[in-house]
Amino acid sequence: MAHYSEHKALRNAYVEKGDCGNRGAGLFALRDFKVGKKVCIYSGSIHATTGDHPHHNYALALNDQESVIPDDIASLGGHLANHSCNPNSSYEIDDIRKYGFLEARKPIKAGQEVTTYYQYAHAERVICLCGEPHCTGQIGIQLQPDDATGHEKLRAQLRWLVQVMRANGQRWVVGSVLAQLAAGLPVDEREAKRIVLTRAFGDSYESDEDFRWLNRMPR
Repeated sequence: MAHYSEHKALRNAYVEKGDCGNRGAGLFALRDFKVGKKVCIYSGSIHATTGDHPHHNYALALNDQESVIPDDIASLGGHLANHSCNPNSSYEIDDIRKYGFLEARKPIKAGQEVTTYYQYAHAERVICLCGEPHCTGQIGIQLQPDDATGHEKLRAQLRWLVQVMRANGQRWVVGSVLAQLAAGLPVDEREAKRIVLTRAFGDSYESDEDFRWLNRMPR
């Protein structure tokens, strides 16, 4: 097989679009990828606001002010990667050059579908169709009211997420979801982290087995 080139990966030379049945189009590898290698770029244009864009559901945040949105959702790029509860890649950001890309989290073989985890937070439950043996049954997290009942429902979701990701060996997914929930709280970063960890693992979260699993190194 030809030598891997990051430059070619960022031109989407190592992936192709394919049909995934009831999940629509998907992204497939044209070569093998080792863990940590860039698979393809998240193609599109940078926008300061996304809500009024026709493709806003495909927006990938680059920072607090900017997101990249595909100009054409039928085009080849990282936005074609389907959600999975046992993904083999993750969305990453190059802060200096301002672009998003997919990075292999597991070894990916030529011909294999490239999947990722959608870190959605929706008011409505979004059903997952990934078909993995260990699946949460939904894409991302369903947001809940900021009250005792809502906190309990959110904790149940997070507990189930942890169980599934422990079975799949995907610690990074749990960490990313918790970070996203913390970022949405109107308090400083330290307090937001404490609130989210308490809601996920209970008041004595530092002694919780799931919390200890999440914080073992390496991730």
